[in-house]
Amino acid sequence: MAQPVPSSPGLRVLLVEDSGAIVDRVLELLERQLPIEHVAAVDNESDALSAEGPWDAVILDVGLKEGSGFAVLRTLRRRPGPQPFVVMLTNYGRPEFRALANSFGAQEFLNKTTDFERLPEVLRPVAMRRFH
Repeated sequence: MAQPVPSSPGLRVLLVEDSGAIVDRVLELLERQLPIEHVAAVDNESDALSAEGPWDAVILDVGLKEGSGFAVLRTLRRRPGPQPFVVMLTNYGRPEFRALANSFGAQEFLNKTTDFERLPEVLRPVAMRRFH
């Protein structure tokens, strides 16, 4: 089940990632550079789809403990109501994965190896829209 990580008022983020080390790095990076209200970290498709939002942003890995980040993305985009900003953050940086993520509605596709530090930069406009 989703584990909330309280912080200062700000963005509500769902982090769908099966590596504890990456979860820790993302949390540290976001909390250092963005106003974060709540981060729920889950490691599988089922928990991601049952995590109670609403979410301002969803950060998805492609490969999960169980299921797929692509399946999570497709399901999120089919739900009615306000849509979260979605960032695919993955080691699967091949062009066909990027194209698939874009076709399913991801706004950003970041490679963990080369683009990890850009995560706050791509989420900053989401924070600005939320609070202005």
